[in-house]
Amino acid sequence: GTGTPAEAHPSSIRREGKNHVSSRVGIPWESDEAKEWQSYKGKLQEAFTPMFAWIEKTLRTLLPDTFTVLEQSVDILPLGDSVLAHPFMGFVLNFNVSTVIHRDYQDKEICMVFQISDCEGGELCLVEPGLVFRLRNGDGVIFRSHQISHFNNHFIGRRMSLVFHTDKAMDGWVDDYNDWGHNIYFRSSRHSNFNPDAPA
Repeated sequence: GTGTPAEAHPSSIRREGKNHVSSRVGIPWESDEAKEWQSYKGKLQEAFTPMFAWIEKTLRTLLPDTFTVLEQSVDILPLGDSVLAHPFMGFVLNFNVSTVIHRDYQDKEICMVFQISDCEGGELCLVEPGLVFRLRNGDGVIFRSHQISHFNNHFIGRRMSLVFHTDKAMDGWVDDYNDWGHNIYFRSSRHSNFNPDAPA
């Protein structure tokens, strides 16, 4: 949206020598996996509703400032869309996975990891602080996954982890609708300062 007219609908804008400007690439959207498994997503939401409510309440109490930062991304989703696990934008289910050492550089603020398992091993290891978490079934951990290298050990049995996170790419949407904030068609949210009656 950089340099585009404020009053023009994005679908009407053309760049010299190119087709119309696609505003779709700048708008938050649901992952292909979530669309593909829509019926399962609904079942997960129903099954985990009490847990999601507990996460929201607990995180709001333990880390109110972080909660507020994460919540900003949710509050301005297009068309008033909602998320499964407020205030996180997304979550991942890992089934029987052992990970290599990595950081999730695109995670914003924190991530939450819960383990549902019947296994031996599979400890969550945080490299820089030198911590090893022997998570029992239902245990969870909050940490800064973009700053701390982490992995989980091999295991015997069955292990599932639920990882809750928000992508840093949402910052551009929160700040200025990914450079479309000046456009009158992108000015509707609870946080918007746009007044349609004010002079342009």
